[in-house]
Amino acid sequence: MPLDYPKNILTYRFADEDPDTPRSAAACQWATSLAALSGAQIEALVAVQHRSVPNVFGASLVKNVVGHDNEAQDAAAKKAEQTLQEAARAAGVTADVRIIAAALPEVREKVQARARLNDVTVIDAAPDASGMERELLIDVMFYAARPVIVVPPSASQASLDTVIVGWDGTSPAARALHDALPLLKGAGKVEVVTITGDKELAEGAHAKDIVPYLQRHGVNAAARELTAQGDAAQQLLHHATSSNAGLLVIGAYAHSRLRQLVFGGFTSALLKDCPVPLMLSH
Repeated sequence: MPLDYPKNILTYRFADEDPDTPRSAAACQWATSLAALSGAQIEALVAVQHRSVPNVFGASLVKNVVGHDNEAQDAAAKKAEQTLQEAARAAGVTADVRIIAAALPEVREKVQARARLNDVTVIDAAPDASGMERELLIDVMFYAARPVIVVPPSASQASLDTVIVGWDGTSPAARALHDALPLLKGAGKVEVVTITGDKELAEGAHAKDIVPYLQRHGVNAAARELTAQGDAAQQLLHHATSSNAGLLVIGAYAHSRLRQLVFGGFTSALLKDCPVPLMLSH
């Protein structure tokens, strides 16, 4: 079934700090391939975190060092901009590529604002849970209130032949399923998975409860229940991998720590190890 969603895709990346260890470009490639399938336009942001030095005695030497570092960052951003443009042209899609050169708080504000103007944000997987990428992921998902697709380095082409949806009847799971619905309509097959025996499930929390709803929307959906065996996140990841899923959809869970949102354990485990693109909503 042809895709008519999404029509507006945001992707962003930080400029490479070290030319010898370039960041993954899988998200850019995955986003452009999805745009080619759905006729979407890409908005791509290259973030450069400029550093500054306060005007204090003896700061001139430090300013010179920081200035050279900022110049190197700007050059890396130009290179990333060119890479993004080339990827879009190769996929035959339209892309608006922009560089954001600012301090991290301003970068975060700009990415949030642009995310609200797009259907979905596609980003590279960030193994470091305390890194800038993870902070931006939280910003987009919880403050911009838009779904995010996190792409591992091994996935460069969007495929919706098989999509796995994690379902436990909670609000985050419902939000994720409804955000993904336009994509699910275009998927070859959709398997809704509930893991039983891991926790007490409330009314409507089983996969079989939501499948009729999806089928009435024209989704080729089936229910699957897995009996909990050890770590639930790893079990879901193993099932997605063994099913050759091109996308795993789950609700994102978070809690507050020192007035900042951090991901819950289940979501963090999926983000750390997920071998397939992961669509998250909250």
